Amino acid sequence: MNYSVLHIGKTGGTAIREALKNVSTEIGGVRVFRHGQTFKKNIKEYPESKVMFGIREPLSWFVSAFNSRAREGRPAYINPHNPLEKIAFDIFSTPNDLAESLSSTDLNVRKLGEFSMHGIFHVDRCLKYYLHSRDFVKKNSNYIEYIWTQETLEEDFYMIKKLLQVDDGSRLPDDDVLRHKTPSSMSTHLSDKAKRNLYNWYSQDYDIYNECLDIRERILESAR
Repeated sequence: MNYSVLHIGKTGGTAIREALKNVSTEIGGVRVFRHGQTFKKNIKEYPESKVMFGIREPLSWFVSAFNSRAREGRPAYINPHNPLEKIAFDIFSTPNDLAESLSSTDLNVRKLGEFSMHGIFHVDRCLKYYLHSRDFVKKNSNYIEYIWTQETLEEDFYMIKKLLQVDDGSRLPDDDVLRHKTPSSMSTHLSDKAKRNLYNWYSQDYDIYNECLDIRERILESAR
């Protein structure tokens, strides 16, 4: 069996990839990808391969994505802001500031918020980017071997190892840097207004997220 492990941003993929670093690309029929690989692309390029990937509740994901790019990926990585991100982070200093701007009565503020939502790398590359649509996921669920969640990463990793037949003592890193964890000093607050705006902005992502949760539950049920 061939497997592709996709890396959807801010879902624990950095920790998974670090834990599986000795399972190199193509070795043992396992391909561990970085951010560029999407579900649709993988089906086209590797139609014989089953996929594994992670998901995360979209509001939690947005906060983590904003803060990751605000610090340019540090300390795990150093990926300087692109020109659009430089503008966005000059205007919005916290995830709440950006989220609240999406319903501002000031048209200029609202447009800057929308611009920033598209301009910030991880914020723009949401579930829709990687998984296309709820219907696409549902139609191609036969390609899905496992879906982990960022919230249950520790437990899920044991299932991933079992499916990949990895029995080398590998485990998730304890180090916050290797796990690419958001520093506690960064703001994670979202007001009710910000949450409402994000529910609307990520409505398609919530559809995909819920479909993935259903598929995940069926996979877990069959494994019990």
